Amino acid sequence: MKKFLLIAMVLFFSISAFSADNVIRVRVSEFPPLYYMDDSGKWTGLDVELADAVIKEAGFKAKYIPTSWVAGLLHIEKGSLDMMMNMGKTAERSKYADWIGPERNTQMVLVVREANQSMPIKELGDFIRVSQIYKIKFGIQANVHYSDEFNNKMKNSQFMNCFEFVKNLKMSHRKVKANHLLGFFEEKIGMVYKIQTDPSYDGLVIHPFVLQEEDVFFGISKKTSREVYEKLQEAFKKLEQDGTLQSIRKRYLHL
Repeated sequence: MKKFLLIAMVLFFSISAFSADNVIRVRVSEFPPLYYMDDSGKWTGLDVELADAVIKEAGFKAKYIPTSWVAGLLHIEKGSLDMMMNMGKTAERSKYADWIGPERNTQMVLVVREANQSMPIKELGDFIRVSQIYKIKFGIQANVHYSDEFNNKMKNSQFMNCFEFVKNLKMSHRKVKANHLLGFFEEKIGMVYKIQTDPSYDGLVIHPFVLQEEDVFFGISKKTSREVYEKLQEAFKKLEQDGTLQSIRKRYLHL
């Protein structure tokens, strides 16, 4: 317990130490090609390059802090982080975050074993029937906004029983490969990259069903000063207008 408290205190003071006025504290994790650490120990990726360009244009310096998605949301709410990338705009998150963007467009897709790529799923109602036929559930993660329609469907007990909550992406893909789950939802950009480059994803494919296509944004903590937010907003507008951000997107998305 003492060791855990010591680690927690170190993490807290490490994050708090980055709160200088000229530093923007940004959440990252290992999820290439959106954000990942390169061989030199520098954080990079599509979202990192977009954020870095905006932060530098606004006259600040980025400090990238690795943490989980759930922890990142809590830090944004508390103000111990200033920015999160790749955020879907929701009413709940708008209580503690302001928005800059859209940063880019994204799709939430279904990842399955290659043998199940032709599963007859064309709409959300099909998940009930398919799960009952195979007698296996699909995986989802907590605190992820899959879609408004999906969230409403989860109020139905029969639909909800088709899904199992899993801790993270690593656990999701392992359970699908072992046939303990039929599939899981994840952002298409990251999944295409994983399937093409990571041997542990061999045998997994993207199903034709698309859960949602939406714009994602930079979420800025409402605890961050209004002046900082407005400078970031103006920087984003300038770089969007002069083509800088689109140039970054093209290198990753081959637009």
